[in-house]
Amino acid sequence: MGKVKVKFYGVLAETTHEKEVEAEALTIKDLLDTLAAKYGNSFKEKIYDGDCTIRRFINIYVNGRDIRFINRINTALRDGDEVAIIPAVSGGSSNPQRRS
Repeated sequence: MGKVKVKFYGVLAETTHEKEVEAEALTIKDLLDTLAAKYGNSFKEKIYDGDCTIRRFINIYVNGRDIRFINRINTALRDGDEVAIIPAVSGGSSNPQRRS
């Protein structure tokens, strides 16, 4: 089992009250299960949809690589890997047209 560094951003850092932790896991799924057990339902609800798939707006990177282009939730983790869990940020005007 690899010991990895996990970095939380945005609302996840607020939910966990931490910006960085270390955890042991073999895959991203193992890691998310471990983190959900540690941080509870609030964390789990921010990560997973009702059908237990990772929410569309949650971006997860292993050593800077998006898991969507590796092996998704089954992406293997190795000792020393760095995992970033980043919720997408949206915002801006409700009217996309520029006002003069």
